[in-house]
Amino acid sequence: MAAASDSVGGATWSVNFGSVRRGGRIVICGITAGAEVTANLSQLYWNQISVIGSTMGSSEDFRSMVAAVSAAQLKPVIDSKYALRDAKEAQSRMESGQQFGKLALTP
Repeated sequence: MAAASDSVGGATWSVNFGSVRRGGRIVICGITAGAEVTANLSQLYWNQISVIGSTMGSSEDFRSMVAAVSAAQLKPVIDSKYALRDAKEAQSRMESGQQFGKLALTP
């Protein structure tokens, strides 16, 4: 893979380096599982990997994206819907990688 995007942070930091090829790019766009990491610098320089931090765009970029999605009437792909009481089942499906698209929880 030429690039990997990571919104998790600390918990997946080391996995990212095995996910990109030589000369690849890792884009960090979130830190939901930790902001501090330990890095094996030899992986970084030996494989010529770039690490970039991104906030995913400005407020104006977000407004433009929402307008474009609305104008095109884009809809997310919903794999399946689960009642909130069945959230554990939905989580299991997600963790197993069986879904194609979003898993929705309903009241």
